[in-house]
Amino acid sequence: MSDLKKQILKIVEAEGEVVARDLVKKTGKSKSYVLKFLKELVEEGEVFLIGSTNNAKYVVDLSRFEFVETFRNRNLSEEDVFTIVRGKNFLKENLKSNIYTIFEYAFLEMMNNAIEHSKSEKIEVTTRVLPHKVRFLIKDFGVGVFQNIKDKLGLSSELDGVNTVLKGKQTTDPEHHTGQGIFFTSKAGDLFVLESGRKKLVIDNVMDDEFIEDISKLKGTRVVFEISVNGDKNLTDVFRKFSGEDFGFDKTEIRVELYKEAESHISRSQARKVMTGLDKFKIIVLDFKNIGVVGQAFTDEVFRVWQNKHVGVRIEYENCNENVEFMIKRSL
Repeated sequence: MSDLKKQILKIVEAEGEVVARDLVKKTGKSKSYVLKFLKELVEEGEVFLIGSTNNAKYVVDLSRFEFVETFRNRNLSEEDVFTIVRGKNFLKENLKSNIYTIFEYAFLEMMNNAIEHSKSEKIEVTTRVLPHKVRFLIKDFGVGVFQNIKDKLGLSSELDGVNTVLKGKQTTDPEHHTGQGIFFTSKAGDLFVLESGRKKLVIDNVMDDEFIEDISKLKGTRVVFEISVNGDKNLTDVFRKFSGEDFGFDKTEIRVELYKEAESHISRSQARKVMTGLDKFKIIVLDFKNIGVVGQAFTDEVFRVWQNKHVGVRIEYENCNENVEFMIKRSL
């Protein structure tokens, strides 16, 4: 790093935020020369640009750009809330276009869910731009997403509600919603956390892992979404991965591990839980990661009984050890 570049970085760090003309005065260099090094520092992620044209500011700590507000849920619009967030966090200026598009989509979907499904009188919103990631948290104080799904769909437990969310195309209001919002939001970011009642669903797309935890009872629903500001992920690619030739939402991935009630032998009743609601898809991918052994009843229920009833659906499987694959092929 050149001496002038180091000097500029030290000034920005010391001042907290500066404009280009301040750096011109402090360094004694021409504006074009200063802007050249500022551009390099921004590209390297050492300095961040806030605003544009003559009002542009340069900072080293984006964590100061945190937005926290509680909204009254009466005639509330997710688009209006996002407009406020976008301005407060300088999202257009801070994020690459592909990351901005993903963040906007995820925020609007989750905010709409809170507005329309929670029946909560207020909704808390927190957004924060950090040096390497951007995140939002949306918290309502309503019925709770897993309990709502359990009650509306007649499920036996909140855990069944969690697994219903993971499948996609499941909604408590089919007249107005497709049930795709949570599914695609959970696939689009780096980290997606959904907490409600006594359950916490964590989807870590960086580690390619999903898990469910027990928590102290939480009133309402809390959603956390994070994505790297430097990522190359594209929202269109996320949609395309789960779409068929007609661009419909035709494919889903199910992690069998999340339905496991014992260390190994998965039963026929568990197989039915896995496959419930999946007749809406054309392709189902069953992921057997971390499953050591499956019983004949499970594979028979999925690959013979269920498949014979839904001949238009293709069932695929992945991440099987040789024992699991043997049982599947035996059923086939």
